[in-house]
Amino acid sequence: MKKQLIYLIITAAICAVFAGNATVNAGIPHAVYGTVQYPDSTKPSIITWNAYITGNPGEVLTYTSPSLYDSLSGSFLLQCAGFAAWTAGDTVHIDFTDTQNASGSVDVILTFNPADYAGVIDLQEATGIRFDEEELPAEIELYQNYPNPFNPQTIISFRIEKPQYVTLRVYNAAGQLVKTLVNEMTWYGRHNIVWNGKDENERQVSTGMYLYVLQGEEFKLQQKAILKR
Repeated sequence: MKKQLIYLIITAAICAVFAGNATVNAGIPHAVYGTVQYPDSTKPSIITWNAYITGNPGEVLTYTSPSLYDSLSGSFLLQCAGFAAWTAGDTVHIDFTDTQNASGSVDVILTFNPADYAGVIDLQEATGIRFDEEELPAEIELYQNYPNPFNPQTIISFRIEKPQYVTLRVYNAAGQLVKTLVNEMTWYGRHNIVWNGKDENERQVSTGMYLYVLQGEEFKLQQKAILKR
């Protein structure tokens, strides 16, 4: 894990030097790193996270490669190059969640350095009790999109209790498919998905009510979203 962190940080430094810009732009590797732990200093075996620039909460980075997490040390590394647009001075907000719904968050101001340190983040447990994985409470949620009404984009969040194949689709008032947002094997936990108000052909859809439907192996949930142009 340490070698991977060092390699990514060095790579980011080299790219930043060759960029030669007064601001750090999208596409240039930049890392945010730190440690997550429980208040008793033990480390979660698995975490997920969602990160976004505070000025653009609709653009979310989730815990996927090339981000890294080491469960032995609790060390994490988030690659900010996945953001479509960001500059030095922007604040990145990161929400962390473990498999038992313990959570924590941190705000990090991006600098001209190749990597910024987020510190040590304590995950606070809602119930005060951590469950073994086989005892995880069953929880499937499809949340109300935010903002709602929205224009031009909105965040649709859902939570599933185990890894499984999931679809998330948007339909118009006539029941016609507008956009497929998720259609893949999905890890358990909470996921934030951005819908940009466009259809499968990247055309802007019109003002109106839309139905978004989350379907998994043994469930089907739906909510309404209002688009106002």
